[in-house]
Amino acid sequence: MVTGSNFTRELPRTRECARLAREFLEDSIPHSPSLNSSRLIASELVSNAFQYGNGAIKISLELGKQLEVKLSVSSGFDLTAKEPNLTREGGTEGLVESGRGLLIVDSLSSRWGWDISGSTLIVWADVSVD
Repeated sequence: MVTGSNFTRELPRTRECARLAREFLEDSIPHSPSLNSSRLIASELVSNAFQYGNGAIKISLELGKQLEVKLSVSSGFDLTAKEPNLTREGGTEGLVESGRGLLIVDSLSSRWGWDISGSTLIVWADVSVD
């Protein structure tokens, strides 16, 4: 795997953006042992940006030390929006249709978080392969 590389792509704000994010990763890190986890994380973050954000969606990929991948997804957002919530508001019983995405990101990443720059929300996740 090549280290120290950065890749960025702006995604169209369409229902295709999660698929396009997965394809971006497949093209950028095709042989990475973290590809499957990275695809799932990117799909969740881009889907959230599509559903809750506004304006352009941008995905960035940074290859770090040997087997570390840092993904970040940015999009405009409502300045009155609440911080991401890791609890399931619908409870744990039954099949809840939303609220699991950040739990997936949390379980597949070595760490994750978010930053705000002006009216842009940047959600990032680090993926390491042990």
